[in-house]
Amino acid sequence: MPSMLIHQIWLQGADAIPGHYRDYAESWRTMNSRFTHPIWTDAHISQLLQAHYPRLSRLYRSYPHLIQRADVGRYAILHRYGGLYADMDSRCTRPIVGLLSEAAHGERALLEGVHGVTIRVGMSIEQLLARAPRWPTEAVNNSFLYAPRPGHPLITAIVDRLPRAATLQGLHLEHHISRTTGPLFLSRCLFELWRDGVVPEYRVLSPEVIDAYRTHDTDVNWMRERPLYRRFVRSRLAWEKKRYVPHAGA
Repeated sequence: MPSMLIHQIWLQGADAIPGHYRDYAESWRTMNSRFTHPIWTDAHISQLLQAHYPRLSRLYRSYPHLIQRADVGRYAILHRYGGLYADMDSRCTRPIVGLLSEAAHGERALLEGVHGVTIRVGMSIEQLLARAPRWPTEAVNNSFLYAPRPGHPLITAIVDRLPRAATLQGLHLEHHISRTTGPLFLSRCLFELWRDGVVPEYRVLSPEVIDAYRTHDTDVNWMRERPLYRRFVRSRLAWEKKRYVPHAGA
């Protein structure tokens, strides 16, 4: 039986969630009525970190961008409670329990691959990363993450690597955030675990598989203060999604 928690984050508070995102959040509730569905705010995450992750609490406050805090929050929440994390700009279209039960097979964590990465059962992380369309940038995303139980070894490894990653620099804003807390950070965690011969149970699902259960706007809402750059990033992500056709073995 999968963990019956669906976590979402809106740091500014539940009252500040834009109307269409409220509808999206409601879709996760109505489609998955047996699940508990907390929406985490900055205050909630701060309390969690202070109580259980004091080292991360200081790091959390040091991040200049809200998206970095949201990234750290999702890892800590899954480590502490287990369950599914879903981005707020995603809408659930089918009950998720079928996907979690089928794909997780008990103890496996689930991650989302990126468009253009053909994923097959038994593929090594080296092969997976080498197929990423923007290698060495991203091979997995962090918009959909599932931990079957609290303290899952994969989520533990991710949380443990956050302080070291905080010192990294990027070529530009998006790259910096991706390297320190986002998809590139997550991809690098998987590569390091594989390189060191530590292989926690997890499975990378293609976006096409997950998209059968949800739609994802990839709204990049954390870039609202940089509208031109946000428009560029959204256009690039939309182009990548259209460019890569699902492979029969994905």
